[in-house]
Amino acid sequence: MTGRIPGRDRPSAEVRYRQALGRWRLALRLAWRDLRRHSGRAVLIAVMVALPVAAGSFLVTALESNEPYAPADTEAELGPGLQAKIEGIGGPIEQLQQASSDAWFWNPVGWNTYYEDETASTPYEDLERDLESLLPDGDRLVRALKGEVRLDGGDGAAMSVAVQTDFAEPDVASRFPIVEGRLPRPGEIAVTERHRDLGFDLGDTVEVTRADGTTTTATISGVAPRYIDWISPVLLPEPGPLVPPEEVTAAGFELPLWYVAGDEPVTWSDVQDINAAGAFVTSRAVLLDPPARAYTERPWSGYVSWESISVIVALVLVGLLEAVWLIGPAFAVGARRDTRSLALLAVNGAPAPALRSVMLARGMLTGAIGSVAGVAVGIAAAWVLVQVVPGRLPALRLPGVSLAAVLVVGVLLAVISAWLPARRAARADVVAVLTGRRPEVSASRWPTVVGAAAALGGVALAVVAGSQRWVVGLSAGIVIADLGLILACGGIVALIGRLAHRMPWTWRFALRDAARYRARTVPAIAAVLVAMAGATAALTYLDAEEAALAEPAYQPAASIGTVTLRQGPINGQAFAEDESGRLQAVVDEVLPDADPLVAVRVAVDAAGDDDSATLRSGIGLVVRQVDGSHPGGSLYSDLSTWPGAIVTDGSDRELLHALGVPDEHLDDVAGALADGRLPLPPSHVDENGNARVRVERWAVPDDPGDGNMVLPAAVVGGPGDPIPNLPILPEALLDELDAQTLVGAYLAENPTVPTNRQMTLLRSRIEAEITGFDPDRSISADVESGERPDYYASSLVPAELTALSNDPGPVLSLAVALAAVFLALVGTWSAVALSAVDARPDLATLAAVGAAPSARRRVVAAQAATISVIGSALGLVAGIAIGVGWTLLPGYPVAVPWPQLAALAVVVPVLATTAAWTVTRSRVTLTRRRS
Repeated sequence: MTGRIPGRDRPSAEVRYRQALGRWRLALRLAWRDLRRHSGRAVLIAVMVALPVAAGSFLVTALESNEPYAPADTEAELGPGLQAKIEGIGGPIEQLQQASSDAWFWNPVGWNTYYEDETASTPYEDLERDLESLLPDGDRLVRALKGEVRLDGGDGAAMSVAVQTDFAEPDVASRFPIVEGRLPRPGEIAVTERHRDLGFDLGDTVEVTRADGTTTTATISGVAPRYIDWISPVLLPEPGPLVPPEEVTAAGFELPLWYVAGDEPVTWSDVQDINAAGAFVTSRAVLLDPPARAYTERPWSGYVSWESISVIVALVLVGLLEAVWLIGPAFAVGARRDTRSLALLAVNGAPAPALRSVMLARGMLTGAIGSVAGVAVGIAAAWVLVQVVPGRLPALRLPGVSLAAVLVVGVLLAVISAWLPARRAARADVVAVLTGRRPEVSASRWPTVVGAAAALGGVALAVVAGSQRWVVGLSAGIVIADLGLILACGGIVALIGRLAHRMPWTWRFALRDAARYRARTVPAIAAVLVAMAGATAALTYLDAEEAALAEPAYQPAASIGTVTLRQGPINGQAFAEDESGRLQAVVDEVLPDADPLVAVRVAVDAAGDDDSATLRSGIGLVVRQVDGSHPGGSLYSDLSTWPGAIVTDGSDRELLHALGVPDEHLDDVAGALADGRLPLPPSHVDENGNARVRVERWAVPDDPGDGNMVLPAAVVGGPGDPIPNLPILPEALLDELDAQTLVGAYLAENPTVPTNRQMTLLRSRIEAEITGFDPDRSISADVESGERPDYYASSLVPAELTALSNDPGPVLSLAVALAAVFLALVGTWSAVALSAVDARPDLATLAAVGAAPSARRRVVAAQAATISVIGSALGLVAGIAIGVGWTLLPGYPVAVPWPQLAALAVVVPVLATTAAWTVTRSRVTLTRRRS
């Protein structure tokens, strides 16, 4: 009779703890010895771990460095030595800090900023005396003045903000660094690097003109950085041409300034006292240690939607999967080599948990080393980015918690990636391993069946969810499709392996090897698959976005190379009739090859007589299609381009040509305008020669227009002929619309597209010569290049990352393709390295029986081609389907970039195969096999 002995069937908790501790001590000791003995293999695994960890640490460090940072903000505001900066407001204020952005602002106390008769003011001298009395003992108040000046001299003329202060004060001087020359002394000024672009340079003698017309002469003594004090000011010494105002009021455009120099900090209590006196304070002590009561409540900005969460979760899961599949083959490299040592441990009584612990300990140590190295690389890359774009990332900040989390995730990824090889090694046949035989590996069919079903279901879900604008379903479909394809990879490899007997012997060897050792083949194929699927989906989306933006295609607002001068704001002032001569002189100076200016007259409701320069309301036209079949097919006057409908009698051919009317349609357009008819495409003119027009007056809020007016029209061009700026209003129809005309813009045709430098000089000259000190006037200068404007950017990434060309679509596509190629090659080469280790005895046998020296290269190349071709093909199929669902989500037309995808499908296998062929040695070392 047998029975259980109480207390003896299960070890106590203390015994189990001691067993686990001993098991892990042995495992860590063996793992450390293995890392030192096989350093090359350890480096390979560590690099695979370090890649995703470096990417994650770089991302979190860059994001942290982009957040508001008190030391960097303090340095930018006050330099290394100033204690505070004070701006005069004129009345008591309350100074607050917004918790959502850390930005400081002020609210008036007992007075109103919106009405002139309720705006507070204080005599300048009285406020200055109050500020001096409120400063801590030992601090000094240094006067600073801001104002607008005009510079003339050197090769330029420009309007600029000027800062005038005492640069003999060391703390103030440190606030304004100089890159060349020195800070100004009496009779001198300093400019910034931006002024060099406008024709001013070190040593030039310039005239400095104030708003009241007084002029002084000075020499440029130094050049400061391009952006200093958040602007590009001219630096003037004290005493200088700027004089303080009699009264300090918040209604002024430029508030008077004072700097606080000394050793005593300006505390929050001091700030509040100065606020009560009528000034705003930027204090070093308060910026570095803001009081809790200074914060306002964080504004409620909405809620986090399930759509946003689903997208983030999907991206994180796909990224983690890609990392595991990249690291997994690298661990399998060691697992195959260590089966004999593990078998020896098993023979000596080591249980399966101990064998798994040995492999997991190697993964833990290697993962820790790789993770530490990856974090260091990520931080270094973020530091380089901070040095390159200091304006976007003012200072390097290390997010300790986030970096620790990335490091832990890296170690966990390594352990997870080592789990399957460890489990397989622990279950290996000890006798087969010690005798050198390789037992056949049987695999279950259910992962293939379930994976194929999940892949098809995930793809269908992604497409349907995209068409129904269901973000959560699209995200779930992407993850399910990727997981399903990964599960089905083993069965796909086995199926392809059955076709090996029809191939040449090198391919037969590679296919059977891949089918036999799926533990290293499937993760590599999965890595290539995920990378290619992501790239294919992104390229499909980008191509669809391009197609959507091209419908309708970008239509230039003028002929190519034409410079347009517009008066702003739109409903403000129009050009005076006598300004054309002054504008012409400026254009001739900067663009000597440009044609004479052509006036663009626009339809307006004008106040007073025809010569009035006050534009009360621009009048626009909306012309509907005859059949109304296309809801977005109306032609309309573009308010963003012209302040009203363009008006002409057709006699000015230069105007029509500058407006971009093609030469072949110039006569038809001019003839229609001369006859008093709207020149329109055939889709907008009915059989009676009329058009349905709605007249809009933009100065009237929510103006419904003048209904459906019927105006005479004439057909110009054929269907689809691009004629920009239609509708153009014939001068003969002005009375019918109760409209008048004013000059709304000037055009100057140039034989070539002006450079950025020429346009910068043109804007500067116009500001100096025409608008001057008038704060209510501005004239914009733009050039028509025929390309989509620079501000276009894909919705995939922030605009700052895409400002590399007029159309960053190709740049984004190239970046996505390069990332996919890199990840695919990493996964392929790691698996090929394992294949080379496993196949070494077989290749040695082939060499011994007479195989050519190049046989090893051909086999390795065939193995690389097998992995890359299977992964690329599956990734392309899945990526196209996912990309279609992605493009349907925002309603874009489906457009698959077949040439780019074909190039990607060819490049990855070719690069993987060529590199494997190149780095593989032909010579094979013969080894003795155990029987």
